[in-house]
Amino acid sequence: MKIFYISLFSISRHWLRKPIQLFFLTMGLSLATALWSSIQLLNSHAKNSYEDAVDLVTTSEVEILVSSQPEKIPITAFVELRRAGWSVSPILTGKLKGDKTITVLGIDPFTLSESKSFMNGLFEETKPFDKFFIKNELGFASEETIKKLKRLQINFNFATSTNLISDLLVVDISIAEELIGEYGKITRLELTGPAPGDKAILKYDIGILVQDVSISGSPHS
Repeated sequence: MKIFYISLFSISRHWLRKPIQLFFLTMGLSLATALWSSIQLLNSHAKNSYEDAVDLVTTSEVEILVSSQPEKIPITAFVELRRAGWSVSPILTGKLKGDKTITVLGIDPFTLSESKSFMNGLFEETKPFDKFFIKNELGFASEETIKKLKRLQINFNFATSTNLISDLLVVDISIAEELIGEYGKITRLELTGPAPGDKAILKYDIGILVQDVSISGSPHS
């Protein structure tokens, strides 16, 4: 104990003789603490952003179908899978041509309605249901996103949703093609029911992988 007090006394005398060093040491520790806190905050935001991204990637079940190649999936693959007994729904995502900060999510409401997707909650009212399903003249977005969209003078109807993240516009997949500028292709297919036991069509016919996003996001077949 005596050694401790002697050491403390010596250190105190040193800092009293050199207060500038004490100042910079204190500042260094403060900056290090602030930096550590900032990193923890960024990690927290990154985690929340990842969770939002997962919600965006998977609107229904825990498994999605993605292309085994860098390019998007041709829409003909959706038709082939449906004919082969696969309960899948096509999804198209991309950046809005007029504003790259806004992500367009194109869905097929008819096939997606077969799942327990949170997207189905967007159609609880009759009017949005009719406009979206029949006329394809309606898009769902947050209030903040709708303000940005109106400034772009897009000739379209918008419905406010509190369940969607900012800078996300949900529209019919045919409208998404026009807003993104890509036609005849989709980003992924989502399973709306159990996958058939025979998955040979995925590898050999249309080059698609089954991806489980609920666990690690790594593809498996």
